[in-house]
Amino acid sequence: MKRFVVYTHLQFKRAMHCLPFLFLSMLVLCLCLALAVTAFTENEASSADQQRIGIGIAGDFESQYLGLGLSALQSFDSSRFFLDIEKLDEEEARNKLFDGELAGYAVVPEGFVDEAMHGKVGKLRFVTTDANVDLIHLLKQEVLTLISCVLVESQNGIYGMQDALAANGISDKTVSDLTDEMAVEYMGLILNRSNALQLDVIGISDGLSWGGYLFSAFCILLLLLSGIVCCPLFARQDHALFKRISARQYHPAIQVMGEYLSFFLIMASCLFLLVFLMLIGTDGISQAIPELAGQDVLSLLAILVRFIPAITLVTAMQYLLYELSGSVVSGILMQVVSAAILGYVSGCFYPISFFPKAIRLLSGVLPPGIARGYISSLLAGTSTPQQLLLLLIYTAILLTLAGLIRYHHIQKA
Repeated sequence: MKRFVVYTHLQFKRAMHCLPFLFLSMLVLCLCLALAVTAFTENEASSADQQRIGIGIAGDFESQYLGLGLSALQSFDSSRFFLDIEKLDEEEARNKLFDGELAGYAVVPEGFVDEAMHGKVGKLRFVTTDANVDLIHLLKQEVLTLISCVLVESQNGIYGMQDALAANGISDKTVSDLTDEMAVEYMGLILNRSNALQLDVIGISDGLSWGGYLFSAFCILLLLLSGIVCCPLFARQDHALFKRISARQYHPAIQVMGEYLSFFLIMASCLFLLVFLMLIGTDGISQAIPELAGQDVLSLLAILVRFIPAITLVTAMQYLLYELSGSVVSGILMQVVSAAILGYVSGCFYPISFFPKAIRLLSGVLPPGIARGYISSLLAGTSTPQQLLLLLIYTAILLTLAGLIRYHHIQKA
């Protein structure tokens, strides 16, 4: 035990020489994130209007009823929150469609309203492009279908009622009153259709919001990228020194654990300090992460402390890669490649829900993917003891492999 403490102390003193560079690399990455989040939150309000779908109306505007209907849509209907409707001539609407200012435009044929008043529903011509086959395209199709169904069925209902009343000898005044009552009822149902469903937002992935998921992914990516700075400390080509100190009863297990603990301590301390300062010092970031909103200083510290198992797993993987490398250059290449490939597959660049099922399953067995999933579950409040046990078992396996490789190097030296 005494040899382990002495060796760990010496390794920690060596690692302290790398601490300023490690801190600066993490600081640069954190500043980049802070600037990106701040810019996003500042532009969020102004971009809200740009998210709405532009729809043009062209054609016959002579009927006062058409103008009244458009005014009602823009003033009272819930579609005003996601649709921008403007009256244009067809040539202007076509130009705006090609410029991307409109998602499409509807052409009202001449006499459309007069024919509708007499029970004949004509066809609106809707012009759009097929360049965007996505959610907006599907939404446009659903909107057109909804309008057609509501219009046709309401007209059939009103005129069907009038025919039934007239066939049974009901007076014209009564028919007129009942027609107005039914029209008002239809209008109320149409304008009140937003109450027909309840919207539940479950997050982008792992039950987290955009901000929460990006925060969990950024913590892992920060470890993967900044760990490259420590490569000169742990990537070695000559293992003669390890053989000499092993002869003095500093066994490979003591060497590996001492070096790993020093590496873990400097990585964890830099990550904790910078992420904590970023959360309490930048309003934009704290507002962009709903899972951490309203947390006091002690609560944030408690959450960060619970990140330790994830940090141990990622740093153990990085240490194993150092042990596998035969030089500083190969060590840097292995760290860069692992950060890029494993970070991407583990959902550190894009939400893991965007990937196919095979990639999601692969992410669940990779150390960065397991660590990111654990942090996500902590933020979502769904973490389990089984996840923690899996992280500890994985860490023990990786460090055991590093010890066996060190033993192999000593035997060959």
